[in-house]
Amino acid sequence: MENDIGFQPQQCVEIFRGIAELYPLRYLYNEGDVVYIGADKYEITDFDENAVSLRNAEFPLFGKEYSREDFEESSRKIPQTTI
Repeated sequence: MENDIGFQPQQCVEIFRGIAELYPLRYLYNEGDVVYIGADKYEITDFDENAVSLRNAEFPLFGKEYSREDFEESSRKIPQTTI
């Protein structure tokens, strides 16, 4: 059974898989966004292509820094509780 664009369903699945490999899912983050590490609440204070810096919301003197790759990998695994 073909759809309106003339592709078989399996061809569509293969096309979408190829697109997903070329353009993997990335969450959009902004400075000031809140993320959770376990039960601890953190605010994103800075991020760029290489790193993400976080500040503990309850204890602002305590912060964490993650590579962007590690941060995004953890986000994909458990989206509601980052890292």
